Amino acid sequence: MSWADAFLMPAEFSLQPMALESLHRAWSSGSAAVGHLPDREVTGFLLSVVEFLRIHGLPNAICISGYTVYLEELAQMREKFRIPVAILNVGAVKVAVTDPPLRITMDGNQAARLFREIGPDVLVPIHYESWLHFTENRAQFKAVFEVEGISHKVCWLKPGVPKKIM
Repeated sequence: MSWADAFLMPAEFSLQPMALESLHRAWSSGSAAVGHLPDREVTGFLLSVVEFLRIHGLPNAICISGYTVYLEELAQMREKFRIPVAILNVGAVKVAVTDPPLRITMDGNQAARLFREIGPDVLVPIHYESWLHFTENRAQFKAVFEVEGISHKVCWLKPGVPKKIM
């Protein structure tokens, strides 16, 4: 089943999360502890509620990438949804389960490319600090986003500090 076909909607809520495909889309389900290794699934989400306005006939949705790298198929979100906010797991994480190591989150260039292709108003980079496995940090992402011309659309979060994004 593709992300566009995966609608889960409990009767008591109008929230419709749609699972996104990832680099690991052909892998089977696994727990968080092994979720980034071969034969495991990684999932991102599009969150849309009925109350969100429709723009140009498309429902609004918030994109939460989860652990994935850039894939051309992810740009298809723009055909079905207007995405005002993209929350992207970055950090350019690599794990040494293959040679060369397997990248499991986007680097700055991949995040910038996906951001431009799906067209959000705001990019919220997450999951790029506090762990040794991150190979790109905030300063590196800021530099890439500046070069890519999207730095004015980036909302940086501080851990534990509430932030109004929209």
